[in-house]
Amino acid sequence: MRRKFLEAEENSDMTPEEKKLLQQKLQEEADLEVAKEMLGVDEGDEDSIDMMQPKSKEDFIVFEQALQKKIQSFSKSEHYSDFIEEFIRNLSVSLSISDLRKLKATIDNMSIEKMKAEKGDKNKKSKGKGKAKLRLDNCAIPDYNEFSAYTMDDFDEFM
Repeated sequence: MRRKFLEAEENSDMTPEEKKLLQQKLQEEADLEVAKEMLGVDEGDEDSIDMMQPKSKEDFIVFEQALQKKIQSFSKSEHYSDFIEEFIRNLSVSLSISDLRKLKATIDNMSIEKMKAEKGDKNKKSKGKGKAKLRLDNCAIPDYNEFSAYTMDDFDEFM
């Protein structure tokens, strides 16, 4: 940007107003370029999602990573889960039954793993004092095995 400004300044005799307008225009272009770079919107960029035409497995992996990065940038939105639900529903319309079953199994497994992780976190957090345990070492309660002389036969002959 600065180079363009210096080149334009050297090549022509501009009034201060024209120089100011040129500098402002170049600043706006630079700001737009930075905004495009931050949002991942580059018209001429071969890595942009719009320019991708995946054909091989590797191309689809790169495409999947670019889509994932773009979509997950909106994960903080309150409408994100509804969007994902509709997105998956609309994408899975063209899938076969076997592919849908694979997708269902994958999502079910992810759900189970998340539940286990949350359950594990809750168990770790809620661990407090343990239950009181009864210890019988050196206890004042007599051992009832000492009275083995009184067996069931003795009580049967009582009457």
